[in-house]
Amino acid sequence: MNLTLSLIGDAGSAIKNAMDMSSKQVWRAAGKAANQAASQMQTGLRNDIASAGKFGGKWIDGLTTQVVNNPPNLSITVTHSIPFASIFDTGAVITGKPLLWIPLSYTGLTVKASQFGGGLVRVNRGGKPPLLISTEDHKPKYVGVASVTLKKLFHFSAVIDKVMSGFDALFAAAMKAK
Repeated sequence: MNLTLSLIGDAGSAIKNAMDMSSKQVWRAAGKAANQAASQMQTGLRNDIASAGKFGGKWIDGLTTQVVNNPPNLSITVTHSIPFASIFDTGAVITGKPLLWIPLSYTGLTVKASQFGGGLVRVNRGGKPPLLISTEDHKPKYVGVASVTLKKLFHFSAVIDKVMSGFDALFAAAMKAK
């Protein structure tokens, strides 16, 4: 058995208008809750980066959130201006081909060995990693290693999960506020 109910005239228009208004109210509240959640995420994630140590302003300010509220779609996007930032959320092993040339800490170098502004000479040391030594000042600049293990330093998933676990409360408050 099928039952079809059609509302026409004033009653149908009134119900349609009420449903449209209700739908708009829901989407406004959802958008408001999403903006609050995005703000909480951005603050929490930036604090997480700052607490990891050795990550300065570019790392902290590079994390942003954006809300798109275009019914029937609502999304919160978290991005970072440093493309490989997520590697510190998971940890990883980076391997060389065949070696990674790591600047020695006391040199203050921030460029790859291939971009070094002077000549470099490889020095093999029995049982120890090889070095690249500057031909200008004859001092070691880089050490060659087969791989580097990066530890998990960020906790992006935990921060996002914590914020989203309170999304229903943000939405309920936004619905009450109208």
